[in-house]
Amino acid sequence: MVAERFKVVALMACVMCLCNANRVVMSIAIVPLAAKHGWSSAFLDIIQPGDAESEPTSHVDVRGSSDGINANHQANT
Repeated sequence: MVAERFKVVALMACVMCLCNANRVVMSIAIVPLAAKHGWSSAFLDIIQPGDAESEPTSHVDVRGSSDGINANHQANT
C-alpha cells in the first residue's frame, strides 16, 4: 500500500500543475474576453493581477495589439 505522505505529495503536485495551467490560460484568454465585454484596464488587474515588483516590458491593450508590435510596424512603414 502507498504511504499517506506520498498520496499527499502527489495530490499537491497535481494541484500546483492545475494552478499554474490556470495562470497561463487566463493570461492568454483575458485579452479577447476584455475586448468582448469592454472591460477596463483596472478590471483586468482584478481578474489577472500583475507582479507588483516588476515593470511590464510591453503593454497589451484590450484590442490585442502590443506597443512593441505597433512600434515595429510603424518603423517599417
